[in-house]
Amino acid sequence: MAGNAVFLLSGGIMGNFGNKWNKFVQIFIEKNGYVKVVQGLQNTLLIAVVGMLIGVLIGTIIATEIGRASCRERV
Repeated sequence: MAGNAVFLLSGGIMGNFGNKWNKFVQIFIEKNGYVKVVQGLQNTLLIAVVGMLIGVLIGTIIATEIGRASCRERV
C-alpha cells in the first residue's frame, strides 16, 4: 500500500499534469486552437440542420402519399 502512495506522489499517473496543462493553454488559447473547435461545432450544427430538413421533407412526402392512397381506397 505504501508503495502505491509513493508511486502516485512521485509522478505516476498524473505526474506531469502541470506540463500538460501548460501545453493545452499554449495550443488552445495562445495558438487559437479554440477556433478549430468552434469551426467543428459549426459544421456539426450545419450537418444536423440539413439532415433534419431532409428528414422532414422525406417524411412529408411519405405522409402525403400515404394520405392520398387512403383517400383513394375509401372512394
